[in-house]
Amino acid sequence: AGLSQSERAELVEILDAEVRPLLCMPPQIALRQKLPVRMAAVALRTRQNKLIVRKRREPELGFAGRWDLYTGFVLVGEAPEDAALRLLTLGTGLSGLRLVSLAGGGEQAGSSSLLSLFLVDLPAGLYPERSVQDLMTVDADELAGLIQDVGDLLSPELVRAAAVPGLFRS
Repeated sequence: AGLSQSERAELVEILDAEVRPLLCMPPQIALRQKLPVRMAAVALRTRQNKLIVRKRREPELGFAGRWDLYTGFVLVGEAPEDAALRLLTLGTGLSGLRLVSLAGGGEQAGSSSLLSLFLVDLPAGLYPERSVQDLMTVDADELAGLIQDVGDLLSPELVRAAAVPGLFRS
């Protein structure tokens, strides 16, 4: 309670069994101890109904080098949508885009985090600011094949998101 805004910006909430905040700590410690935290993920969908996935570089999130959405922690005092907007802007250089919350992106068996999943439909010609080798696009069938054949190269959040209805247009 007596923390400054900059100190709170470096902490995540640890959740209890009813998904209520229990205590706060640095995200690296929460990850190392596999404690339940809130996370947000943003899926970027192109007009061709493909997702843009990126190679995860942030070691503090774990799973560095795996393919992922734009995923990160929801910080203390931050709403999941605000976290998603922060991740979108920091991760892509894009701003002013409309986020849509996808139901079903929440807590799943065997997972230690509560995932809030958001979708952005990219306008034609708009693409994240990243080097080409750090990005790829996948359609629903390609993503299913990656999960089946090389699932260990994907982040757990990307695998969880793949099962959420509405991620791809029908």
